[in-house]
Amino acid sequence: MVHDLAVMACSRHYASYAVTPAALEDWHRHGLPGFLERLRDRLGDACQPGKHQPRPRHERDESHASTEMRRSRKQRHRDDIARAAERAPTTETDETNHANDDLHERW
Repeated sequence: MVHDLAVMACSRHYASYAVTPAALEDWHRHGLPGFLERLRDRLGDACQPGKHQPRPRHERDESHASTEMRRSRKQRHRDDIARAAERAPTTETDETNHANDDLHERW
């Protein structure tokens, strides 16, 4: 599969530099479907009958989607915004100070 994937990546890369769309069409009509068929043959479409395997990240996905974690992420976001506002430079009315001020220093 590693070699197949490398061949697919290279052929797609070179097809994008072709003068006519023929190479890209060939990649789409023949190369990609053949690769996907070989991939399904080697890996299968899903779990074998009677041998279901849970998703490897199932517990982490469930934890990430929980109400508690969503609230925690929202609070961290609000905290980040508050800290950014505290660090933001104050607006000065004196134009002479802005004439020599570097934009990167203000940010």
